[in-house]
Amino acid sequence: MKSEACIWYEVDAALDEAVRSAFAELVQAMQASMDEAPRLLRRADLKHRDHGLSATWMEVWPLPDSERATPFMEAIERHAGEVGLSALAVGGRHVEHFVSQPSLKRII
Repeated sequence: MKSEACIWYEVDAALDEAVRSAFAELVQAMQASMDEAPRLLRRADLKHRDHGLSATWMEVWPLPDSERATPFMEAIERHAGEVGLSALAVGGRHVEHFVSQPSLKRII
């Protein structure tokens, strides 16, 4: 069954380029252990926070087989710290693990 790690976090909206750059470095660091490329999403609207405007980002990482999923997610977080992505996240990075479900069949 296919699963994905969805990692979301908020970053000062002025730091969009820093997020993109750090994410590119993270992907490069993970290259050897990836089966599929991850996606980087940014919420369409900005939020007003105490520190100003913030953007919500989400990384979607296709995970390898279940035996390697946990070490893979641990490596993502380790490398995210090394490339400075974790330091950009206000309130930390929030990791969630999702498992795909069978498609619903349309009744006609």
